[in-house]
Amino acid sequence: MSFSSITPTSRHSVRKMSVNSIFSWMPVILGIGLLAGCSKKPQYKSAYVYGNVTVSTKIDSSGDYSGINLTVVEPDTSNKVDTLFHAVTNRLGQFSGTAKFKSKGIYPLILNRNSTDISSSAVILAANDSLKIVGQLPDFGTTVKYTSHEEKAYSTYERLEGDWARLMAYARNGQVKQDTLPKLAHTWSNLFWSVYQKYPGTIAAQHSAVTTIRILEGWDDSLAFARFKQIKDPAIQTELSRDLVQILASRRGLNRALVYVDSLSQASDNQNLKIALGMSKVKILYDSTKIQEARDDLMTFKKAFASANDQARSFAQSMQYDLDSLAPGMPMPSFRVVTLSGDTLTNNSFKGHPYVMEITGLANKLYQNQYDDMNAVYLVYRYFGLKFLTVPIDTSEITVKAFFDDRARNWPFARAGSYKMSNLLHRLNIQLIPTRFLVDSKGDIVRKYVGTESQYLLQGLSKVFHKTEKKS
Repeated sequence: MSFSSITPTSRHSVRKMSVNSIFSWMPVILGIGLLAGCSKKPQYKSAYVYGNVTVSTKIDSSGDYSGINLTVVEPDTSNKVDTLFHAVTNRLGQFSGTAKFKSKGIYPLILNRNSTDISSSAVILAANDSLKIVGQLPDFGTTVKYTSHEEKAYSTYERLEGDWARLMAYARNGQVKQDTLPKLAHTWSNLFWSVYQKYPGTIAAQHSAVTTIRILEGWDDSLAFARFKQIKDPAIQTELSRDLVQILASRRGLNRALVYVDSLSQASDNQNLKIALGMSKVKILYDSTKIQEARDDLMTFKKAFASANDQARSFAQSMQYDLDSLAPGMPMPSFRVVTLSGDTLTNNSFKGHPYVMEITGLANKLYQNQYDDMNAVYLVYRYFGLKFLTVPIDTSEITVKAFFDDRARNWPFARAGSYKMSNLLHRLNIQLIPTRFLVDSKGDIVRKYVGTESQYLLQGLSKVFHKTEKKS
C-alpha cells in the first residue's frame, strides 16, 4: 500500500517511532503525500486540543506537573518543521489550546520538558473536532488515551487492520490454505467497507475504503470497481486512481480503461483528482511499453497542470527522465557495487539471467513490510534463474547489519559506501524508496516499480519467464 495522507497504518507507524526517528521520517511524508503542492495560499483549519499529562511518582513525587511542552508538527516544502499546536502544562498537568493546520491528517506529537525531548506519539487533527489527550510520563506511549470522533473511528479501523496484517503474515508463511484466500478477501473487504460506511468523512473511513479496494484487487476486480464507483470523496478517488487504472485494464483492456479514466477526469471538478488520473494514465502507458503514447500524454499533462502545481511539475520532470533513459526495453544503466560478502557485482555480472535490483533504505518501514513477500518471490523464482540485488542507501554498516538480526539474507546486498550514492540515485532517477527494477536476461529494463508497485512484480516475472519458455 502506498504511504500518503490517507494511507492505511501510518498513525501506528508514527506512534512506534522514537523522537529522533520522527524527524528523520517527516521529509518522506512530504515527498509522497497527496497532491498538496499547489502554489495557492492554503486555508487553515482548526481543532481544540486539551487534556492532562502527569508524571509517575516513581520519577517525581512533587505533584508539580508544570512545564511539559506538547507540540504537534508538520514538515514544510523545504523540509523545515511547522508548528501546528503548542501548549505547556500547569501544575496540575492541564493544558489546552487550538491547533491550526492545512488539512485533516495524522501528525507527530512531541513531548518535551526541561529542554529535553522525552516522548513522541501521533494525533489526528480534523476541522472543528475536539481532541482530548490524557497520559502519564515516562511511559506516555502505553498510558496515553485519545478521545475524539476521529480517534474513535480510527481505533476501530486500527484494530481491524492489525487483525488483517496478522492474517496476511500467516498466509505468507503458508499457514492459510490457498483455496480459502478468495473467500477471505471478500470477508475482510466487507469488514473494512462497513467501517467506511459507519464513519463517513473520517480518516478511518478513507483508510478503510482504500484497504477494501486493494484487498479485492486481483481477487474480485468487478466488486472492487463497483465499490470505487460508490466512493464520492475526491481524496479517496485520488489515492486509488492508480489502482483504478490497473483494475480497469485487467477487466476491460488498456484502451477501454484509458477511455473511462478520461471520462472520469472530464466529469470531475476536483483538480487533485484530475492530476492524479493524468499521472496514472501516463504511468500505465509507460509500464505497458507504449512509450510514444506516454510521451504524448505527458506533453498534454504538462500543459494542463505543471505550471500550477508543484507535485504535477515534479512528476512531469521525473517521468520525462524515465521515458528518455529508463523506459522498458532500454538497457539497464551500468553500475558497480561491492557486496557484504566482498564480491564485486556489475550489470554485466547478471547477463544471461533476469534479475531484480532494489534501491532502498533498510530502516524504511515499507521495505521492511515488503521484505517477506520479496523473499518468497526470490525463493520460488531462483529455481528459474532469477537473481536479486539490493542496494541500501544507508551509510551506516550498523544499520545494515541490524536489519539482518532477525531476517535471512538470501541474495547479495551492497556494502554501505561501496558506490557513489548521489550518482546512482540520479542515474536511476530514485524519487521514492523502495524502487525496484526488473531486468531481463539481455540486460534490458522490463519495468521500474516504485513504492507499493512491487505488488505487480509477479506480472512482470510471468512475462519474462513466459518469453524464456517460448524461446526454449
